Amino acid sequence: MIVSLNEIQLTARKAGQGCGLAYGLAEEAGAAARFLSRSGLSVIPLLVRLLEDAAMAQSPSSSLVLGPSLGDRLLLGTPRSIGLRLVIAPALLPGYLSAVTRPVRISWEGAAYMMDGGRICRVDETPGNEEPRNVTAEFIEPPDTSLELTAAWDNAPIQGVEVEPEPWRRLTALAEKVLTPASELSRLP
Repeated sequence: MIVSLNEIQLTARKAGQGCGLAYGLAEEAGAAARFLSRSGLSVIPLLVRLLEDAAMAQSPSSSLVLGPSLGDRLLLGTPRSIGLRLVIAPALLPGYLSAVTRPVRISWEGAAYMMDGGRICRVDETPGNEEPRNVTAEFIEPPDTSLELTAAWDNAPIQGVEVEPEPWRRLTALAEKVLTPASELSRLP
């Protein structure tokens, strides 16, 4: 199914709130989901699995909690390398680095994401690395750009993004937790 980037961001934010994330963290999670989706990466299944375990999503080692701080630290430009221990769902972390315009690599065992100019340029990843991992983020020389990722980035705002129906349904169900139930009082002008 095709979903707009705005809908991905809003639904992910509401799902984060519905799972007990603080509003600011939920908003950042929505922006990260939008960025990763625009980059052509399938982020919804991983995000929904993390959010369905509210305790894990709110853990200090969760990428939903660490991501905003990592982005801020890299924006400051120092130190040249940052290490994080046992990050839950590290594949979500690149979504928090969209404001970092300097070339950066974020990597862990089995995966490396290269970014430049606030975009993901290249992903080297082996499947099935969703367990907590030690993560390193470091500034690098400008990487080569994948044509596939460039095409996904350019086309997503116009065409929307393909999402898997079942994870999207589960994310939408989590987002509905923030809605007010219909009642006579809720219908009053």
